[in-house]
Amino acid sequence: MKIIAFANHKGGVGKTAAVSAVSSILANEYGKRILMIDLDAQSNLTLNYLERIPERTIHDAFKERQNIPVVQINGNLSLVPSTLDMITIESDIVSQYRREYILNELLAPIADAYDYLMIDCPPALGITTTNAMAIADHVFVPMLADGLSVYGLAMMNDYINKTRQINGTLELTGVFFSRFDKRRSVTNAIEQTVRQQYGDKVLSTVIRENVAVVEAFLANKDIITYAPISNAAQDYKALTKEIIEKIK
Repeated sequence: MKIIAFANHKGGVGKTAAVSAVSSILANEYGKRILMIDLDAQSNLTLNYLERIPERTIHDAFKERQNIPVVQINGNLSLVPSTLDMITIESDIVSQYRREYILNELLAPIADAYDYLMIDCPPALGITTTNAMAIADHVFVPMLADGLSVYGLAMMNDYINKTRQINGTLELTGVFFSRFDKRRSVTNAIEQTVRQQYGDKVLSTVIRENVAVVEAFLANKDIITYAPISNAAQDYKALTKEIIEKIK
């Protein structure tokens, strides 16, 4: 069983789209048992698959430290739903003992039922993301080809290095570009800079800008189901293959 966190301090970089697409591909094309975990208060991963937020969510499980809710999407794909209430989780658990290990405790009874746990982290480096880092084997950082994303990547790299104090095996395994438009000169310049700085951690695959990703979300479907022959679907298939190779 492998635990993968998708994280970036900057929002809007394609974390949720990547978790949704890669999880769907692993479940439906590779036959792997996948549990997606939505830790983001925006709940975009949850709403990507469900028309409404379930009554019980990850927020309840965090506060009570028990009974993590799992919603089955299809035979191999399941989801731990989130809610806007997660925005208060920092204050809700501030006094709890070993609060950085709550997610680990919640997942321990069920983790072995899955081949991959795929964590969608919030765009912040608070206690929720720390919980993800405490349990993850690998971190993948999606980013845009812009200055703010480069800064966000640097912050994530420092954060991962510091978080090794509570998870010594944590690794920044890969970085990849999303919403990529190679027609813009600044895009290519930033890509080159990041590849020079981070070397083989930068994946070869880039996710091209594609309106089908937004359309899929609005239709409560992953991009592979919604538009299987779109550029985005093909890019995410290539990304999934590369991720599998990286985490062997």
